[in-house]
Amino acid sequence: MRPFSVLQQYVLREVIRVFLFVLLVNTVLMVFVGVFQQANEWNMSIGLIAPLLPYIIPSLLPFTIPATLLLSITIVYGRIASDREVVAIKAAGISPMAMLLPGLAVGALLSVVTFLLMDVGIPWSARRMERAVFSMMDDIVLEKLRSSHYLHYWPARIEISVAGVQERRLILPVFRYSGSGGRPVTLQATEAELRFDKETDKVIFSFRDAILNLPSRDGAAVNRVRLNGEKEISLPLPSSGKARRSYHLTIQEIIEEVDVLATTQERNKRQDVIAAMMFLTKADFEGIVRRHTGIKGEPSEQRIWKLRTERYNRMALSCSCLAFVLLGAPLAVIQAKGHYLTSFILCFIPIICIYYPVVLGVILQCEQGLMEPIWAVWIGNALTVVVSYFLFRRVLRY
Repeated sequence: MRPFSVLQQYVLREVIRVFLFVLLVNTVLMVFVGVFQQANEWNMSIGLIAPLLPYIIPSLLPFTIPATLLLSITIVYGRIASDREVVAIKAAGISPMAMLLPGLAVGALLSVVTFLLMDVGIPWSARRMERAVFSMMDDIVLEKLRSSHYLHYWPARIEISVAGVQERRLILPVFRYSGSGGRPVTLQATEAELRFDKETDKVIFSFRDAILNLPSRDGAAVNRVRLNGEKEISLPLPSSGKARRSYHLTIQEIIEEVDVLATTQERNKRQDVIAAMMFLTKADFEGIVRRHTGIKGEPSEQRIWKLRTERYNRMALSCSCLAFVLLGAPLAVIQAKGHYLTSFILCFIPIICIYYPVVLGVILQCEQGLMEPIWAVWIGNALTVVVSYFLFRRVLRY
C-alpha cells in the first residue's frame, strides 16, 4: 500500500500545483483583458474599478475553473505518460486507476466548489456589486462627464451633456428625460449637481438658473418655463421591483419563486375556466379565443421554465469539472505527449464544437418549455461520460 499511497500523493500535488497556477493566470488575464478593457471604453479610472474586483472574480471563477482544470489535467497526465511512468506503473503490477484517482478526486471536489460559487458566490457578489456600484454612481457619472462631456443612462432614460465639470459641479448642463409617454423633457441650467438616492430609488438634480422645455400633450408645441435661483428635481430610477436575473438567485430563492408563480398560475387558470363558461353562456366564441391567446404566452409560465432550467443547469454545469477530468485524463495518457497543448486541444476542440453547443441548445429548449430540464441539462455530461468510458478501457487495458 505504501507505493500506491506515494503515487497518489505525487499526482495530487502536481494536479493542485498546476491548477492553482493556471487558474491564477487565467483569472488575471480575464480581469485585465475583460474588465479593464471595458473600463477603458467607458473612460473609468482604475480607482473606480478596483473596489469591484472582489465581486467580479467570484462571478468569473465558475466559468474558468472547468477549462483550467482540463488544461491542468492534460499537463500533468501528459507529462507522466510521456516519461513512461504509466508503463512503469503497469510493470509494477499497479493499476493505472491508482494514478487517475487523484485527478478524479480533484474534479469531484471542484464540482462542489463550482456549484457553491454558482449558488452562493454569484448571487452574493451580484448583490454586493449592485450596492457598491450605486454607492459610487455619483463618481462614475462625474468621471464619464468629465472625460466625454456626455452620458446616456438608458435604464432611467436620462441623457446629460455638459460643457465641463469643476469638482462636483456640472457647468452648463443639459438634461434630457424621456418619460413613459415618450415625450422628452429638456432642462438647461447654468450649473448643477446630481446625486443618487438609494432609499428612494431616485436621481436628484440640484440646479441654478434653468430653462425647462415641456412638450404639450399632443406633442405639437413646446412650453418654455424659466426657473430662477436654486431648484431641485428628482427623477425615478428603473423599478427595483423588476424580476432579478435567474443566475443572481440562490436555488432556495428559485424554488420559492417557482412555488409563488405556480400558485398564481393555478389561480389564473381557475379564473379562466370560469370566464370561459361565462363566454359559452353568451355564445361568445371570439371571447374564448382571445382569452386563450392571452394565456398561451403568459410571462409567468416562461419565467417558471427559465427558473427551473437555471436550477438544474447549475448542477449540471458544476459537474462539468468531473466530466472534463474523465475525458482529459485518459486521453492525455493515451497520447503520451510531453507537449501538453496537443492533448489539451484534442480535448477542448470537441468540447467547444460539440459539448457547449449541445448544452446551449438544450438550455434554450428547456427555457421554452420544449424539454424537461431535470434530465435534459445532463445530456452534455452524459455524452462526455460515454466517450470517456471507451478511453478508460484503453488506459486500463494491460
